[in-house]
Amino acid sequence: MNRINCIRIGGSTPTRDLFADMNGRRPVNNGMWGNNMDHMDIRIARLLAQQNSPIGFDDDSSDSDDSEDNFQTDLAPMFIGGARGGMRPQRNPQTTKQTQKAVPTKRKNFDVSIDIGNISLKVKSGNLAEQEADVIVNSVATDLDLTKGVGSSAIFAVGGQVIQQECDDNYSDGISFGDVAITSGGQLKCSKIYHVALPSWNNNEQEIQAILKKCFVLMGQSHVALRSVVIPPLGHGFLGFPDDVIARNMISTIVEFGKNPQIHHASVSIVCHRRQHVIFKALKTEVKRLTVQLHMDMYKGDLKTPSYWTKYDQTKTLREWNCHQISAKCWEQVQVSPEERSAIEKLVMDTWMKQFVGHGRDSRGLNALNYANIQILDVERIENPLLAERYFQCRATMFHKVGQLERTFTRLKDIPYAKNGGILTTKKAGKTLTREMCQMVNEHYLFHGTTVGRIDVIAAQGFDNRLTENAMFGPGVYAAESSTKSDQYADPRDQRDKRSPKKMILTRMLLGEIYVTDQPKSFQRPPCKTCKKDKCCDSSHNPRGQGFFDSVVVDGQWNFREFIVYNSSQCYPEYIITYKRK
Repeated sequence: MNRINCIRIGGSTPTRDLFADMNGRRPVNNGMWGNNMDHMDIRIARLLAQQNSPIGFDDDSSDSDDSEDNFQTDLAPMFIGGARGGMRPQRNPQTTKQTQKAVPTKRKNFDVSIDIGNISLKVKSGNLAEQEADVIVNSVATDLDLTKGVGSSAIFAVGGQVIQQECDDNYSDGISFGDVAITSGGQLKCSKIYHVALPSWNNNEQEIQAILKKCFVLMGQSHVALRSVVIPPLGHGFLGFPDDVIARNMISTIVEFGKNPQIHHASVSIVCHRRQHVIFKALKTEVKRLTVQLHMDMYKGDLKTPSYWTKYDQTKTLREWNCHQISAKCWEQVQVSPEERSAIEKLVMDTWMKQFVGHGRDSRGLNALNYANIQILDVERIENPLLAERYFQCRATMFHKVGQLERTFTRLKDIPYAKNGGILTTKKAGKTLTREMCQMVNEHYLFHGTTVGRIDVIAAQGFDNRLTENAMFGPGVYAAESSTKSDQYADPRDQRDKRSPKKMILTRMLLGEIYVTDQPKSFQRPPCKTCKKDKCCDSSHNPRGQGFFDSVVVDGQWNFREFIVYNSSQCYPEYIITYKRK
């Protein structure tokens, strides 16, 4: 007799009856496991119950990392039920709330991500059919029967009959191995589905690369701005591709895709079902290996100026420029290209918040000027190889830190305490400004307001946090995501006017690992990641020299957020913006 057919629950209920009872939400023999079931029987029953759930698999990105082999048989009694039909331990009616709280369920988030060139790659657990993206890739049989396979069945169940109908109408003879069928997303949260057909494993690992490349080429030919792609682990399951082969080939192909200059800040997610522990671990290991490799390469590489600099270009390294005979003042004020000027003007105006003009302690005296907007007069670039070498060396050190940690730094929008989400300047900056920014170390453009008389000093010497006086959050370099905030510092509070031109600086800033606070507290440096004290002297809190945050972001009840670094090497004042109030 087939092993699966002989599984019984409670000693009497066949598996097929179990499914009927579960879908009807009726108890099965008081929910008790039968004593005649061995360890393998329980595993198979558990998987079959989930596969036959009317809603589909549970989508729990924070599921435990234990493999199926660690499933314990001594958890009886059990019951079948819950909103999604999964198997869960039966609660002991005598268990108190206090006891339940004392033994919390172990939950972890094992998602990993890395920025590669122009894309953000993420490996996460979840249900493919519930993802939101521009394109979802689906692995299918050559006959395009969506009722076959776990992924296709979920897509068919959630996306609706219309997807199958498109497959039947547009690909009546099916497709061949290595081909791609494109349909709409039906009721899924995507625009298109790319259905790919892979053959079974036969030492043919190049098939994964070939099919992914074909998908990326087709996406490029669609002439639609691509922002997000979701892909399952191709070749996994009954196709029999080894997990390390899948991980190596998928990641390497996506890395190559990320080098395409026509792709701008796209997100590529490999989504594993929460029970696919082994392939998830293989993909995670490959991403970690890649994280270390890429960032160590960035750390070891030569330091050069940005490619768009004109006076001190990339024909020499920064060290070579600084050994070469340069001008007496060591820096040049260069007119930007029309493209740069347009992008910066747009950024200034897109982050201007006229409703806050004259509001707040630092804007005292501005209300009397009766203005709500500003007009850009000029934009110039500061090219200072001495400051640039210091800054880019600091950035290289942050790449080394990422390699040591084996993970990229958390973005502000993903930090729970960040109430206002991602950084506004980065949201509003176009391709021209973000083309050479490294968000994997949280490098961003931010505004810095200062008086006209200090511009040349900053251009020559850079920012110096040691000169900061009476600052609420300590002696740091302060920046803002809104040009309105920087305008508050363009002139002394007792000498406000709107006749003379004002200036602000658009600066590169390395935020690294960000500490978010909503409390007015003065820091001497970013706090310790363990005890949250800026004056922590416990060496055990600083393993491998990585125990402190790199910046502080103040996100509280104030009108504007403050972005603060306490090491001036983390800032490079790149653009001088001249404007007038009107």
